[in-house]
Amino acid sequence: MRCRPWLWISLSLLLFGSGLLQASPQNTSPRVKVVAEQANIRLRPSITSIIIYQAPQGSIFKLIAKEGEWYKIEFQTETGETSQGFVHESLVVRLEPKKRITSPAKKSSPSSPPPVPSTKEPPPKKKQPLEKPSKTPPVVIKKRPPSTPPPPPPQPQPSPRPQRLFIGLQSGALYFNGGDINSGTVGLAKFYQDYLGVKPTEPVNQLHFTYLFGLRVAYALTSQIRIGVGFDYWKKNAQSQLTYSSGTTPESLFIRPEIRALPIHLFLSLYPTSHLYFRGSLDLYRAEVNYHYRLSTGETWTSWTGESSTHDLGFTFALGWQFKLAPYLEFFSEIAGQYARLDNFQGENIYRESSGFESQEKGTLYLYQAQVTAQLAHPLLFIREKKPTEAGVAEARIAYLSLSGVAVRLGLRFRF
Repeated sequence: MRCRPWLWISLSLLLFGSGLLQASPQNTSPRVKVVAEQANIRLRPSITSIIIYQAPQGSIFKLIAKEGEWYKIEFQTETGETSQGFVHESLVVRLEPKKRITSPAKKSSPSSPPPVPSTKEPPPKKKQPLEKPSKTPPVVIKKRPPSTPPPPPPQPQPSPRPQRLFIGLQSGALYFNGGDINSGTVGLAKFYQDYLGVKPTEPVNQLHFTYLFGLRVAYALTSQIRIGVGFDYWKKNAQSQLTYSSGTTPESLFIRPEIRALPIHLFLSLYPTSHLYFRGSLDLYRAEVNYHYRLSTGETWTSWTGESSTHDLGFTFALGWQFKLAPYLEFFSEIAGQYARLDNFQGENIYRESSGFESQEKGTLYLYQAQVTAQLAHPLLFIREKKPTEAGVAEARIAYLSLSGVAVRLGLRFRF
């Protein structure tokens, strides 16, 4: 009977100790893991925000918050400093915090309170046992297996330095209208054809096609937008040697028009995909129109030589395609439509004769109708000091050069 209180106290201590041994679940902070080949970490939750870090596949970061389709995360920079940024939910998966679960110890039913000892003497014939056996099952304390700490998150790889500077070398071909320079060339040949009454045996060559070469420098504001400056250069002439056989002494006419152009392009390029781009530019032209005419009859000849230049504006729209040859090198091709109507050419005309006579005239490049008869006239292109108004001249106006047309370019672009 005296052992029962001690048995009760022992069982209570065992139950209390088993409750203390049960550990509460341990939670780890939520994290995200990069599943794309490379994830761009941006300063703000927007696709147009600047990229402050680039994480490779498999990188794990601490999750701070979620804003719409963006996760705000914490990462370490190349210098080891802790920083925060935003990554799009399509590039990562969320890792839920792991909970460690242990089986609760089996609760034993409390033993009945010890009976109050009776004051009555037991019957002499019945002997009570010294201690009543307890029906409570033994308490088994289960030991929790030692916890394994989670592996440390991998250190983020240093992000590559973004390549924002591009230098491109290009070449191609341009088909253009020509404008008044072709009208004056053909008009001069027809003027002497009607004046001499003989059709030449050779055709008149015109200016429509030229090769071009250029360079462009661009800077990437974002992965989809670039701005830059560039230039093209081309030079083209067309020679025609026409023979008018009239009588015993044939007459020949040599015609050589020439153009030179140096457009400077201020452009904006948009890249909807990594291979396709659109480019628009404002073009500042520095252009020249030169000509040389020579009419020969036997040993006698007369020549006109003119050189003129102007500055004017145009614009271009291009559609291009590109792909990478190397991490620092791209190949591109594009087709472009351009508009450029250049006028107000200023220069000098030199008139010479085989006798030694020579005269110079500075002025503006004009196109005017020169009459062969009262009913027949042809356009001529000459530099004149003033607008022509003499007899036999009509419809005089300032001449223009049309470089409007279509260009095709191929080139290589270097990334820095």
